Parts: sequence; structure tokens; C-alpha cells
Amino acid sequence: MQDETLWQIASIVQQTAGGGDLASLDRSTVLEDIGINSMKRIRIIGQIEKTFGIEFDADELVGGRLDTLGGLCDCVADKVAPRGAGGGV
Repeated sequence: MQDETLWQIASIVQQTAGGGDLASLDRSTVLEDIGINSMKRIRIIGQIEKTFGIEFDADELVGGRLDTLGGLCDCVADKVAPRGAGGGV
């Protein structure tokens, strides 16, 4: 799922905010490095929420986790993973 999620998020970044060449985007891509400012980030987050049927909590939007495509991908994967997956308590 990670590869598919990464591709979908990279597509959203590229289409929503015109950030980078889709072929050059990978998990390590820093959004700021490809010209994604705070307003573009808000549009990207909104489109990710709509696409994946999730909502980000306010505390998830700060702290740096969503600064890279990989961080976005990991956060989305955590939210769409079935409850109880991974053997957690």
C-alpha cells in the first residue's frame, strides 16, 4: 500500500500545488524544497483528506511529520490502516 499511497500523494502535490515533476518526487522530497508554502500545504492537506476519507488533527499539522512526502504517506497509512492491525493494544 505504501507505494500506491506515495504515488497518490505525489500526484496530489503535483496537481494541487504544481510542486515538482511527478517522476522526481519520492519519500524524501521536502515540500518546502519544491516550492510548497503554507497556503499550498493547506490545499494539499485538504485534498488528501478528501481523497482518502480521513481527517488530520490539528496537532498532526505541526511538528514536522508532514514536511516530506514520506511523512505524509506514513500519516495517511496510519489513518487508513484497519483498526487492530499490527497487533497493538
